[in-house]
Amino acid sequence: MRLTQRGVQALFARLSKRAGLKVTPHALRRTFALMSLRQGMDVITISRLMGHATTEMTSHYLMLSDTDLLRSHEAHGLDSWL
Repeated sequence: MRLTQRGVQALFARLSKRAGLKVTPHALRRTFALMSLRQGMDVITISRLMGHATTEMTSHYLMLSDTDLLRSHEAHGLDSWL
């Protein structure tokens, strides 16, 4: 039996209520994208795995926190060359 978009939304609503958290398909996709990026996966690969035609669409899922930006700068910024 095939799930429809509405069926998936209803399933997540029931599971969220049972768990006492708000969990959505979008939240899971965003978590997958961010965790993959943090583990070193490149954006093009993440984009393909998520089924996006462009990396621009993937960028909507990759809103980095200030901590992410600071870690990246510390690891790859000019300061690391000195």
